[in-house]
Amino acid sequence: MSTRDDLIDQLRKGYGDDPWHGPSIRDLIKDLSAKDAAMSISLAVHTISEIVLHIAAWQREVARRLRGSDPQTPSEGDWPERGRAAEAWEETKAALEASYEELLAALMEFPDERLGELVGSQRDRPLGSGVTCQATILGVIQHNSYHGGQIALIRKLLTAT
Repeated sequence: MSTRDDLIDQLRKGYGDDPWHGPSIRDLIKDLSAKDAAMSISLAVHTISEIVLHIAAWQREVARRLRGSDPQTPSEGDWPERGRAAEAWEETKAALEASYEELLAALMEFPDERLGELVGSQRDRPLGSGVTCQATILGVIQHNSYHGGQIALIRKLLTAT
């Protein structure tokens, strides 16, 4: 298995298959109501719908980078405005799925021999630039896992109240 194929496998596992760490993102949100997705447990904590839009934005941005675009903040912004996603939960889930499919397609087209190339010329940690393409792909996989954990915790808190 090539390095790229291993990255594809890890992306698939974390997003919708059977990750070792717990439920996939797809499983965490599939039966969640719009009301629960928009429920705020604290003004200091993003809602699940906001987290889902954030994941989708960064998956699309990484797909753009793999297709040769310069790194930038996602066109829709890093985080959506509070409450914006609440009205359209089904569309939000569809946007997440579409961004995953876009990222997966970009990764499947990406040549293994380009994994060592830099994304951007300067290191910018918040932007995720100045690292290799492989590190960028691993970064979005880690990003998804991190936010999947947040979704799982918020779901537990919602059912405990």
